[in-house]
Amino acid sequence: MKRRAQTIDLNTILLRSAAVLLLLVLISTSIVSGRYARYASAASSQDGARIAAYVFDLHDTSGQYIDISDITKPGDSVTYSFTVTNKNDTWVSEVSENYQITMELRGSLPLSCQLSGNGETLTATGVYQVKSGTEYNFQASTETAHSYTLTVLWPAEQNDLKYANAGLAELVLYVRAEQVD
Repeated sequence: MKRRAQTIDLNTILLRSAAVLLLLVLISTSIVSGRYARYASAASSQDGARIAAYVFDLHDTSGQYIDISDITKPGDSVTYSFTVTNKNDTWVSEVSENYQITMELRGSLPLSCQLSGNGETLTATGVYQVKSGTEYNFQASTETAHSYTLTVLWPAEQNDLKYANAGLAELVLYVRAEQVD
């Protein structure tokens, strides 16, 4: 009989130990979850994107065409004015821009082209010559306008008979712009 009493006592001890262990697990779980709950926080944020306006405009006095057909003999000339700006109506470009002006003179007439403005003079003379200008800059969100005057001239001293009835001349003026940032 003594043996049976020891078995019961051992089973009771095991049951009580399991109950105490279960109770400790439950208590530690509630303590741990309570501690983590203190450090939990909520946050919210918003993000938005805005697109900057890119404005580049060319204003001229005669439309989109430079008519040099009035140049028919030595001594004739045509003057053409235009403005390059980073504003159109009420919009000013919100990004920095660079632009470059290039003149290309084509044809068989001995014309001379001179572009003046923005502190520089560009010249293209003779036949099939190309002259490129400096790269200019518009700062972001700062309204700026650069005015230019283009003069196309048939020099009076270029009166050789070989130009009689030659009559072919074309001037191409390129204004190339690009966004910097």
